[in-house]
Amino acid sequence: MVRDEDQAEVLPGFTAHGMDVGKWLAKQRKPEVWQALTDGQRERLEQLGIAPLAPEQETPTKPVGLVKSSLQLKPCIGTR
Repeated sequence: MVRDEDQAEVLPGFTAHGMDVGKWLAKQRKPEVWQALTDGQRERLEQLGIAPLAPEQETPTKPVGLVKSSLQLKPCIGTR
């Protein structure tokens, strides 16, 4: 558990009565899980100061291909 000014953050691994409350809380805050909660469940969590995590931005993937080099090799004739 980490205290941050007025609120404490419950991290995964924090257990109460044998239940990993931190892991449970982290799961509830995932956007896809938060949306699946009922309105009443979300309201109760919000009353406790718990909010969903921001959705993760998907990073566009670049297609893997050949990279052209600006280095041009010229044959050396007559040198050894």
